[in-house]
Amino acid sequence: MDNLAWCFVFLAYVHASAQLPGNCGPPQSYPYTKLDEKRINNNNPTKAYYKCDEDYVSSDGSRFVECVHGTWTKLALKCKKKSCGPPHPLLNGHFVYQGTLIGDQAQAVCNDGYKLKGFNANIICKSTGWSGDQPTCEEGGAALVPSVMTTCQEPSIDKGVVTGGSVSVYSIGASVTFTCYPGFSMSGSQQISCGPQGKWLPQLPTCLRSKASCKPRNQKINENTVVVGQKQEYKAGDSLSFFCTHFFTLIGSPTVTCDSNGTWTSPFPKCKRMQCPELNITHGKLSSKRKRAGEEITITCDEGYQLRGAAKVVCLKEGKWSEVPTCQSENQPQLGCKQPAYISSATVSVHYREQSFFPEGAKVRYMCHVGYEWKEGNPYRTCKGGTWTALQMICEPKSCGNAGEILYGSYDYTGTQFGDTVKAVCDHGYQLVGRSTRRCLTGFWDGHPPVCEAVQCEDLREDPNMAMTDSQGPPYVYQTMIRFRCRRGSLVGQERIYCTEDGTWSHQQPKCN
Repeated sequence: MDNLAWCFVFLAYVHASAQLPGNCGPPQSYPYTKLDEKRINNNNPTKAYYKCDEDYVSSDGSRFVECVHGTWTKLALKCKKKSCGPPHPLLNGHFVYQGTLIGDQAQAVCNDGYKLKGFNANIICKSTGWSGDQPTCEEGGAALVPSVMTTCQEPSIDKGVVTGGSVSVYSIGASVTFTCYPGFSMSGSQQISCGPQGKWLPQLPTCLRSKASCKPRNQKINENTVVVGQKQEYKAGDSLSFFCTHFFTLIGSPTVTCDSNGTWTSPFPKCKRMQCPELNITHGKLSSKRKRAGEEITITCDEGYQLRGAAKVVCLKEGKWSEVPTCQSENQPQLGCKQPAYISSATVSVHYREQSFFPEGAKVRYMCHVGYEWKEGNPYRTCKGGTWTALQMICEPKSCGNAGEILYGSYDYTGTQFGDTVKAVCDHGYQLVGRSTRRCLTGFWDGHPPVCEAVQCEDLREDPNMAMTDSQGPPYVYQTMIRFRCRRGSLVGQERIYCTEDGTWSHQQPKCN
């Protein structure tokens, strides 16, 4: 599915995804995936689950993303097209494949002395497997080789998309359905089929801008709501985007669009200031009873009790307290955890590094070290029973990929991930110019690529009685060959000498006697 199609499909999920409360807004769209509406959980607004589109299956990666500090983590789920595998063997014949993925076809061809039974030589890979009657080859006559497969070109229309998936080849009988972009209405047939002459029947529809318009809703938009795209008049296809100021959360769809019928696709959202649950500290007092987002409360313990945790807590935008401290008796053993241990690929966030003691139930968040990236898993550890729970987050070294090519040389790799090195080695007769070793940093190789230059031999002495052929003159580089000839007299020494790989001549320069 192309980018335009994804933009349209994503609008269909905006309303559902907007049901996820929190401060990240709707999760973004990814190719060949869609939000799993059955797993939308209002009790856990920090996670969103995806599943593969129809005709696609998951091949790798986690299915969920998390809302972390106002941003959704990147989806690791990989989806690939379903495969039908090879069809059943064709007795006395074989299949010519276009491929074995959804939408691909296979063409039956009979051996010499056999002919195809029936008229359908093609089978197509669908989500249920290879469709159509299994062709057979029966004895008699010359081999029947089906004619060249008739197909239709991939259909496309302006301001519209093909819905319901796409295939690589559209054979006779294949059907497609079109949908126009918001604000456009269709003129013509919404569904067309590939005809026997390789033409779409009926002809392709067109998407025309609707003349309908929407009126602004008679709703008061409060001062904590930011609206982008406001106009005096809204035509079909116009959209409004809504954002909330600090400490306010958007309730409803962040985008509403004027459709071709002159109505808004959804009600205007509202910005609501979240509230935290009532805070009760046993053996402690609160500076106030405030509990709206952005408000701060100071905790003071009763005499004989000691505060475990932060003295000041803030009601966060999500409607949760930044921390819930406790007041413990000074004679009671200290219950909690010390600073979590060092982990080679990750470290606790800066916010927790100065804290030496964490009360029971406290959480710390980890971040991958420089040069590593978050692959999957929960980045939090919790203090339970005086010990930290195991870290589920997996950080993998970032890859730098190929370091490139060196003319007249090559690289020796220790690997291609963070911390690995490559060493440049020149071919025989060439010497390195530049740094020989490069190191993989955070996704790129440091330094500049070196160069392998041919070694040079020393200049030859000039002799007016001697002619040198096969020479372009100095500098004399590796593999340069010189032939000598005397204008008068005879040659003493080798007639031909060449520049060797170590920068010396193969023989001494000859003389003329």
